[in-house]
Amino acid sequence: MILIIKKGIYSLVGEVKPMSFVELITLLSGCVGLTLIITSSLVMHPLRSAIERLSSHLGELINCPMCTGFWVGLSSSLFYDTNPLWIGCAVSLFSWAVYVIVSSLNSLGEYFELMIEDNGDDDSEDDE
Repeated sequence: MILIIKKGIYSLVGEVKPMSFVELITLLSGCVGLTLIITSSLVMHPLRSAIERLSSHLGELINCPMCTGFWVGLSSSLFYDTNPLWIGCAVSLFSWAVYVIVSSLNSLGEYFELMIEDNGDDDSEDDE
């Protein structure tokens, strides 16, 4: 038991098991996907609502992809012999970046959809 604790503390402070690029991308992708499911999906909406009712501060944290990404990365790094703080920060950064890109593309899609609808309405008015 003491060896396990020492190994865990030592891995938090210093030595990090080298991770291949494929393992890193797989870990980041899985954690980002899990973070977006927790923060944005309709499936988790009842859980997010319940947490928001319990505490407004926790409600803000569970809806923030950067905050939730850190904790998802930190907890999932415990399955690897890596530095949890480094993985937590990396997952937090990638979760935020993916969330921003997806939100921006969604906003652009809605904008162009409205533009197409407005142009269609203008054409029908000209015909009358």
